[in-house]
Amino acid sequence: RFGFAAAQLPKDTVILNRPPGIWEAYWPWILGGSGLFMALFSVGGLVVIRSRYQTRLLREEKRQRTVLENVRRHAENGELAAAIAHEINQPLASILSNTEALEILLAKGVASENLAPIVDAIKKDDERASDIIRKIRDLYASRELELNPVDINELVNETIQLLDEQQKNEASDINFIPGKNLPCIQGNRLQLQQMLYNLMRNSLQASPDGETVTVSTNSLSGDRPGVSIELHDAGSGVPEKDESRIFEPYFSIRPGGTGLGLAISRKIVVAHKGLLAYRRHPEKGSIFSVTLYINGGEGV
Repeated sequence: RFGFAAAQLPKDTVILNRPPGIWEAYWPWILGGSGLFMALFSVGGLVVIRSRYQTRLLREEKRQRTVLENVRRHAENGELAAAIAHEINQPLASILSNTEALEILLAKGVASENLAPIVDAIKKDDERASDIIRKIRDLYASRELELNPVDINELVNETIQLLDEQQKNEASDINFIPGKNLPCIQGNRLQLQQMLYNLMRNSLQASPDGETVTVSTNSLSGDRPGVSIELHDAGSGVPEKDESRIFEPYFSIRPGGTGLGLAISRKIVVAHKGLLAYRRHPEKGSIFSVTLYINGGEGV
C-alpha cells in the first residue's frame, strides 16, 4: 500500500496486509469451473460413445433387415411356385383327359368336325391355366385386383360343374342350396372361383364315399350387407390341436396333401377384404364359411 517492494523489507518482516493471489481470491470459481469442464467433457465423451453405439446398432439392424427380407423373398417365391403348381393341376388334368379322348377318337377315324368340341375344351383349359398363373402372380405381388360384379349363386353352380368333370369317379357329390335375392359382389371372378374350387375339393376329399357336401348361400343385411357361403362336409373334422394352423401354407392333415388349397383360398378372401372361417359341426363334419361384403370389409 505504501509502495515498498517485498525484497526491500528486512528479512524477518511480517507482512500483515499482503494482497491475495489469484488462487486465494478465486479458488471457489476455479474449482467450480474445473468441475464443470470435467463434467462437460465427460458428457461429451458419453454422447460420442452413445452415438457410435447407436450407429453400430443401426448398421446391424439394417443388415438383419436385409437378411430377413432375402429370407422372406425366397419363402414367397417358393410359396408362389408351389401355389401355381397346385392351382394349375386342375386345368392340366382336364387337358390331359381331353387329349387322351381325342387320341382315341382319332384312332377310330372319327370325322374332324365331330372333334371340334374337344379341341375347344382343350383351348379353354389352356387359357384358364394361363389366367390362373397370371392371377396368382398378381395375388402374391399384392397388386390391385380387377373387380367386376359377380353373381355368387351363378359362380357356385359353375364351380360345381367344373368339379363334376374332375369327380366322375368319386362317390361324393355336392348339394347346393342357393339363397334368394343375393346381391352381386364386387370381386375378381377367376380368383373367387379358384377359392370355391379349393374349398369344395377340400370338402369332397374330407367326406367318406357316399356322403354329400352341402353348399349354401345367404344374403347379409344390416350395416355391412354382403353374401355368406357355407360348405358343410361329412368328414371327421380337423383335430382340435390343429385348428389354429389349417390356413397356414404347407400345413395339411391329409396324407399327400400340399397344404396350399386352404392357404390360397384364405389369401384370395383376404384380398377381397372378406372373412374365411372354420368351425366344427356339433354333430358331424366341418363347416367352412366365407363372408364377402358389398362395400368391402376388414380382411381377416
